[in-house]
Amino acid sequence: MKAILVATDFSAVSRNATVFAVQLARTLQAKIILFHVYSIPTTVTDIAFMMVSAEEMQKENEDRIKKDADRIFTNFGVEVEWLVRIGIPSDEIKILADEKNADLVVMAIQGEGASSKFIGSTTLNTIQKIKKPVLVVPRSAVFDGIQRATYATDFSYSTNEDRFSVFLEIIEAYHSQLQILNIHKPDKKTEDNEPQAKAKLDGIFKNIPHELTIVEAESIMHGINEFTQKNNTQLLAMTMHKHNFIDRVFGKNYTKEVAYETKVPLLVLHDKE
Repeated sequence: MKAILVATDFSAVSRNATVFAVQLARTLQAKIILFHVYSIPTTVTDIAFMMVSAEEMQKENEDRIKKDADRIFTNFGVEVEWLVRIGIPSDEIKILADEKNADLVVMAIQGEGASSKFIGSTTLNTIQKIKKPVLVVPRSAVFDGIQRATYATDFSYSTNEDRFSVFLEIIEAYHSQLQILNIHKPDKKTEDNEPQAKAKLDGIFKNIPHELTIVEAESIMHGINEFTQKNNTQLLAMTMHKHNFIDRVFGKNYTKEVAYETKVPLLVLHDKE
């Protein structure tokens, strides 16, 4: 891994996500690209309370991100590049990830106070738009290595081995114990390709100690949270398929509040071109 892109809004929760990224970068010998996106106020009310120019906003944000970058280098010795741009956050993150050929994007999932909805929607929009792996770090997560990792799957798709490269690099670097988790509802029948999917996953993780656990639960999200907490999972990975990730994993009544239930860092892999 060469570069990890970290999106920040300077809140405590996004700085916590930055710590995760920096710890990964130090272990994987990658550099950090610290990135902030801002927008110009568009309503009369916003302008009345914020009479500043784009140049002033750019300068203020650059000063803040430079201080964070300097702090990271001083405390962790990790190479840091920083950038500030104006625009729509999810769009600019996608553009920069491609420009810099970032291997991984790291973001927070829940902000503080008024910023919580902004961070949540920005993170979810980025996940849906981007093709790079995205590590989503909840506000309560504390980095303590990655001794135990879980890959949650529904077996209903053809597994593309290339999509697992970042996940494999992380769990190999930390010598993680891997659990492959399948959760299904009581009335759900077995997928026809389940044996082939299991065999494919065994091949992908052949060099990683792993075992498969199948859990029956009424709620996929509840089943995942219960399993990860019981097994002290420190990294949860899931694949975003070509079909709608949100509908497939959480059901059609998915809301941002359900995403906030994530208790451990979630690595979203992509199975799309």
